[in-house]
Amino acid sequence: MTKKSILIVEDEAIVSLDLSMLLENAGYEINRVCQSSDDLFLDFEKYPRPDLILMDINIKGILDGLDSSLKIKELYDIPVIFLTAYADKITLEKAKNSYPYGYIIKPYDKRRLLVIIEMALNIIDLEEKLKEREALFVSTFDSIDDAVIICDKENIIKYMNPASHKLTGPGDFANRLFDEVFPLDYSVNRQRGDFRDFEGNIRTLEIKQTFLRGNLRNQGTSVRILSDITLQLYLETQLRESHKMEAVGRLAGGVAHDFNNLLTVIMGYCSLILDNTALMDAEPSLENDIKGIQQTSKKAVKLTKQLLTFSENQVHNPRNIDLNSIIIDLERIFDRMVPDLIELEIGLTGSDTIISIDPVQMEQILINLVVNSRDAIIGSGKIKISTEVVQIDRKTFLRSGELPAGIYVKISVEDNGSGIPAEIQSMIFEPFFSTKGGKGIGLGLSTVYGIIQHSGGYIDLKSSVGSGTVFDLYFARQESVNPGKSDGKRSAVNDLGNESVLVVEEDDFVRSIMVRILRNKKYNVTDTGYAGEALLLCEKRNRPFDLLVTDLFMPLISGEELSERISIFSPSLKTIFTSTAHVGNSKLDHFIQKPFDPDDFSVLVRKCLDSN
Repeated sequence: MTKKSILIVEDEAIVSLDLSMLLENAGYEINRVCQSSDDLFLDFEKYPRPDLILMDINIKGILDGLDSSLKIKELYDIPVIFLTAYADKITLEKAKNSYPYGYIIKPYDKRRLLVIIEMALNIIDLEEKLKEREALFVSTFDSIDDAVIICDKENIIKYMNPASHKLTGPGDFANRLFDEVFPLDYSVNRQRGDFRDFEGNIRTLEIKQTFLRGNLRNQGTSVRILSDITLQLYLETQLRESHKMEAVGRLAGGVAHDFNNLLTVIMGYCSLILDNTALMDAEPSLENDIKGIQQTSKKAVKLTKQLLTFSENQVHNPRNIDLNSIIIDLERIFDRMVPDLIELEIGLTGSDTIISIDPVQMEQILINLVVNSRDAIIGSGKIKISTEVVQIDRKTFLRSGELPAGIYVKISVEDNGSGIPAEIQSMIFEPFFSTKGGKGIGLGLSTVYGIIQHSGGYIDLKSSVGSGTVFDLYFARQESVNPGKSDGKRSAVNDLGNESVLVVEEDDFVRSIMVRILRNKKYNVTDTGYAGEALLLCEKRNRPFDLLVTDLFMPLISGEELSERISIFSPSLKTIFTSTAHVGNSKLDHFIQKPFDPDDFSVLVRKCLDSN
């Protein structure tokens, strides 16, 4: 065990010698002996640090023992025991102000001296351990991200860790009521509450409270931990919304698939009837009826396209476009959509607003948002469409997810209409949810949400009842505009042919329509509803097929794989893929989405066969 080191400050040599011998015999180590305060402080740092200083109050030097003790405490924090021949009241009062660990009157009793020294050293050890525990306490609480507040039984704050000031802001809040510093709007069980921080943000805090155990003095003292769960609750909500939208997407994709197959058959038969000159001449009244069916079918096609915005198989052809140009081109349409009592203001930034998105879908987003704003305004009002380029320096959490740092083109559509109640804001992007009292089908905002999600964009909403609504859209800014693909206008060339075509389509009615369209164009057509049968036909056939028309998603095999396997038997085979919907695939040179116009289908067939 290491010996305790004691420094002696005594100007009487015989006393200092007696003290040194006594302490050494008792097992202590003498650090050094000083005869004055001048000797004590001369090169103090060069000597080993003592555990205790035994000092006479009346010593020689510039400072007496009392002043020397104060200086030692301030500079080195080394405990002191006083030795003195004086015990008057004034000397004792001065000594008490020097915070001594003992006070020994000369002539001293050796046994009592050793007891006082040992007790002082024991107190010093206890204080060191207490300081270590306090340092551990402070460092632990300082490292906790949650707010930790200690209150007495009267609910008065006695301690707050640094994380607490993230909520309250800087300042000294000790000795103030907890409820005054943290005016929480508690939930029913008081384990959670809303708090407006010093920046004005509403935070949801989870409250955990425990009471200190110990003596009667500590009874009622509580430790409260306030955890900011605002982000956690937001992410949980986003996860639920994501799962819900994913489920809706699967449902919408399935419904649209079957519905589009039905529309393909309906539109196909309408076209075949209209192309039947003999029938039209015999029954002229049929033409208007059939065209009515066609027009209704086209409206149904638009509905299925809206449903497909929630499906992973949505068709979209993104390219770099100038957003400002899109808005300028739509301005006339907006003017016709918005009544005269509603002012339409368009404020476009002068910076380049290049984003990557399907331009048709961007138009669909803007039109739906303007319609939503128009319907929210009763009587007169104002709609504002604006763009700006913004720099996001740190990740930001929006309603559609986490917005990473970067440069974005921001589009805002703002109105001063009735606003959206807070309790239904989480539902407005859901399909078929409408706030228009049965006047809408509830696909406008959900279509916007679906397109933005698939296009890599983000959307945020700010609204309150009576204060209007603002939709903010964010798209990553691109460097330059690039042209899109041709819009596939009807070719002027003759679309008749005599090539051999293999049609593979599991839906009997859709397959029969495609076969009739192709045979009307003089093609030699073979058809089947099964991929396996298609491979057998190719294997047994003497002459290879010139063209394969297949659904992109066949049972047990993809249309692409089927095309590759048939190409073994027909090396020069060309392929047209069909589907109710699909994600854009650059490898598919020839694709047509169901439901399709028969004329468009026959033009694509001719174009594909004539391509290199």
